[in-house]
Amino acid sequence: MSSEESCLVHKLSKYIDLNETDKELLKALEQDPRAYESGSTVIREGSDWTQLFVVQDGWLYSSTLVADGKRQVLRIHYPGDVVGLPQLPFDRAMHSLVAATDARLCPFPKRKLDAILRSAPRLTALFFTIAIIEQAVLSDRLRAVARTSATDRLAHFLLEIRSRLRLTGDPDATRFPLPVNQSVIGDALGLTNASVSRATAELEQEGLLKRSRGEFELAVDELVARVEFHDRFTEINTEWFPGAA
Repeated sequence: MSSEESCLVHKLSKYIDLNETDKELLKALEQDPRAYESGSTVIREGSDWTQLFVVQDGWLYSSTLVADGKRQVLRIHYPGDVVGLPQLPFDRAMHSLVAATDARLCPFPKRKLDAILRSAPRLTALFFTIAIIEQAVLSDRLRAVARTSATDRLAHFLLEIRSRLRLTGDPDATRFPLPVNQSVIGDALGLTNASVSRATAELEQEGLLKRSRGEFELAVDELVARVEFHDRFTEINTEWFPGAA
């Protein structure tokens, strides 16, 4: 990625060809970056929700508290993500946003999307599509949580992370960092820390996972077949976008 190119431009160009106007509109969303330390809460559930965020660096997660006070992790956010698209219609934050690592975010008010909505119909369609993909990915994970073993839940989650990272990295890579801790993974999958640890060990024993220096390496083809994983981030159809050939 060019030093002059935004992480948002880099990610979205994987889906459609961006012209110079598109790029300038996207870069305008990445002004005034702010740093957040690992573990800090960016937005608290129930607080005023007036802006969205572009993730320039680091990993974050969105979570909510359920009736018994336990945490449910809903989404992991990565560089190039726009955080908050599913919450656009609401004035109050549906979820808390927490930095899983040191992170750098660019906040921008909702109204700043106006320029894109008015002058860039293809970008508008893409933002709309990405919001739908996020919901589809969450539905896939909920189905895995409801119907599969702890080991298969973890396998599905790791494939989900890899599919996200392929958008801004090497699309053929089987290795990737995993800087979120077992507690976050467990709360995303409805598992205890001990269950996450056992599931990880089981995948390693079966030769489907290797860990080294904070990186995970997956036997991708075997795991995809095992859990019937669908890579929602590369399966999208853009033929219906305005101006598509």
